[in-house]
Amino acid sequence: MLYFSQWLTSNKINRDVFNQITLLLDTHKIAYQLLPNTKDIWASDYMPIQVNTHTFVSYVYQPDYLQEEKNFITNADEVCKTLGIETIKTKLILDGGNVVKYQNKVILTDKIFSENKFQYTPSEVIEEIKKALQVDTVIIIPWDTNEPYGHADGMVRFVDENTILTHGYYKTYSTEFQNKFYTALANFNLIALEYKVKKPNEAFNWGYINFLQTPEIILVPTFGIEEDAQALAQLGKAFPLYAERKMIFPIAMKSFVKKGGGALNCISWEVSK
Repeated sequence: MLYFSQWLTSNKINRDVFNQITLLLDTHKIAYQLLPNTKDIWASDYMPIQVNTHTFVSYVYQPDYLQEEKNFITNADEVCKTLGIETIKTKLILDGGNVVKYQNKVILTDKIFSENKFQYTPSEVIEEIKKALQVDTVIIIPWDTNEPYGHADGMVRFVDENTILTHGYYKTYSTEFQNKFYTALANFNLIALEYKVKKPNEAFNWGYINFLQTPEIILVPTFGIEEDAQALAQLGKAFPLYAERKMIFPIAMKSFVKKGGGALNCISWEVSK
């Protein structure tokens, strides 16, 4: 079951994206539902993290970037109550967008340490993540501060247990960032999205990695730029089973991403049953 905030139908830009998504979901008979009682469209940021079929972990959602706009902070407990979902709670201050999980591994940016510095030491943060999310391995990557939210889901995605998709342009970042980033991921095979274009469109080409993956299909944000075709081709190579079945689809999101700064993984919450 895929869930989206009720606010994804609230204006023309949002509805255009929502209609593209739901057309494909309907075509492939993938169930979806709108979340009630939400305050903004970024469902993955505030909804609980599913760690197994019956266990959902909620966290303290008090993002620093919304402290002057608290009317946009969704109370996920109210949403879950309406859905009939019970959660286990952790006291960690966290955004769901900073959690990239695959089986018994999870990746977060080091923003998790600064968010929790008044209640946990870094080692205590790691132990609480392991306990709450029921994982054996916690990988901490450096926060790409060009992105103000500190979310790992705009930086890395799992392809499988041993392979991670990331951005090729991190090779141009500072030596300090590269050392931390590549050292943290040293035990994985890395696939870097790279584009052979004269002038990279950095305002948008970060967004391809924020795709929406279900067991049936992958939806990829596209922006009407030169990098679109190259990104889709590289994602097809990374996920050949989807590509062979022609189950990778573009979703036009230029206006949406320009306005809001997030893409498909950010606006969706998937529940496995």
